[in-house]
Amino acid sequence: MSDLAKTLARLAAILGPPDGDAVALDGGIINRNFKVDFDGKPYVIRIPRTRSSSASTATPSGRRRARRRGRASGRRCGRCWRTLPYS
Repeated sequence: MSDLAKTLARLAAILGPPDGDAVALDGGIINRNFKVDFDGKPYVIRIPRTRSSSASTATPSGRRRARRRGRASGRRCGRCWRTLPYS
């Protein structure tokens, strides 16, 4: 089962079945991005690339921390998407 299929199955358990197929989004140097709707609401699924799928995965942790802080401040002012935890 692919990472996308596993992620969709986990999200379906939380949000219900998707409204359609996941659509791959362009870009995403660090992650593979897909758009999928659940209950009429759009979600973007971000799946980290593996070393075998991209040579550009070695991103300094400082950039990740900066993105995380930026998303947190964006959520506080209503300008950023909600992140569902994945474990």
